[in-house]
Amino acid sequence: MGVYNTGAPKAGPEAAAPHPRRDVQSTKTIILTSIKRSGGSTVDELAQALDLAPMTVRQHLSALQRDDLVRAEPVRRATGRPHYMYRLTQRGDDTFPKRYDRLAEALLQEVSRLQAGEIEDLAPDEKASLVLRRVADRLVDAYAPKVRGRALGEQVAAVTEMLHSDGGFAEWEKTESGYVIRDYNCLFNRAPLHVDAYGRLWVVGVTNDSTTVDVFVDTTFLGRVVLPCYLFRVGNPVALTGHWLLLECELPEAADLATELQLYRIVEGKSAVVRP
Repeated sequence: MGVYNTGAPKAGPEAAAPHPRRDVQSTKTIILTSIKRSGGSTVDELAQALDLAPMTVRQHLSALQRDDLVRAEPVRRATGRPHYMYRLTQRGDDTFPKRYDRLAEALLQEVSRLQAGEIEDLAPDEKASLVLRRVADRLVDAYAPKVRGRALGEQVAAVTEMLHSDGGFAEWEKTESGYVIRDYNCLFNRAPLHVDAYGRLWVVGVTNDSTTVDVFVDTTFLGRVVLPCYLFRVGNPVALTGHWLLLECELPEAADLATELQLYRIVEGKSAVVRP
């Protein structure tokens, strides 16, 4: 969750973003949204927050557990039986929007703009940091005109709306010291940017049935590698370290949500990876 605290005059909108309406979303979706916002909730907390009977909440949570969207963690109390805290699984978190496509496009653009002299003496991780800073700076430049010259309260509301329009899950509230913006859904929380053992930059993405890897060395685009793997963790390799890439791939035809591990050896040259 991102929290942005702005010291501001007491002006502007008076209320945070409302809770999603039940008439436009299913109860299961609302439960997932509530858990996403809180980071974890008990049955009683969900029942109170959503004005539902505890038994109804338990039934929906059981279905969400079967779908591997939430998990239950026992919480022991000083006396009595332990109760359970329900949190989103990785699959549950992936039901909220992610914009790896936009990040990959932005990274490609920034890499293409780099000059050889800018990265000549940089280590691989420093090159990656430079590209990410350039992406952030360009986003600031793109959004600045939408808030420039407006009252701070209006800026807060505008920024929150920008986060929503990009697929975020943001809300704001007025405090004694100003305003607080909370974004509960990071669009790039598992950013697909990696550097391999040869100092090459990898941008990992997904299509409907495969994983793509765009490979760069310095400012040169080497090419795209397409791997026969639908990533269970969207846009994110399980591991990319040294000379190895490990992917956890979902098997869509399997009824039990089975996955398989695919291991690739990273090599020099444009092919980038080979199956061992």
